Amino acid sequence: MKFGNLIIGVLILYIINKLAGRLKIIINSKYKIEWYKYGFLSRKDLVKLTPIEFKKWCTSFMERSGYYNVVQDNFSSITNNNYFYCRKDNVRYYVLCHLTEEKDEKEDDYEEFSRSQFQRFIGTLEHDRISHGIILTTGDLSKDSIGYFNSIPKRFHIEVIDGINLNKAYRKLRNKEVYLSIQ
Repeated sequence: MKFGNLIIGVLILYIINKLAGRLKIIINSKYKIEWYKYGFLSRKDLVKLTPIEFKKWCTSFMERSGYYNVVQDNFSSITNNNYFYCRKDNVRYYVLCHLTEEKDEKEDDYEEFSRSQFQRFIGTLEHDRISHGIILTTGDLSKDSIGYFNSIPKRFHIEVIDGINLNKAYRKLRNKEVYLSIQ
């Protein structure tokens, strides 16, 4: 009888441990998203997010930047989970959230957003007859992607915010919010 109670006790402790571990992951994820929304952070912090967390951060960034009607559902030809669309001044924008990895921590070196990724984005815009797009990336732009950006047809209005500029734009936005909150 004592041995049976011991086994049951161990099983109960095992189940409680597993449930506590999952609860901890859920709470930490929710806390991390809130911290990333409202804290001052660097590009190093952003690349630590999961793709889903980065997309949530991007949608919050766009909303706080004055965009509205942010829609994350699958739509049109876009099947990549890293896209969403929104509006500003009654113009529809497709937004690509491109999360990269850090290649070399000591050199502060990040993966690049390539020409082919840029071409795919423009192709999606063209297919869906959308002329405005925004690319938010934690990475750097490759020389080829910069060359392609400079050659896209004038009917497209594309804004690219790479890793360094994304961090600067976020800090500027956050500083403005902090300033307004203390007035």
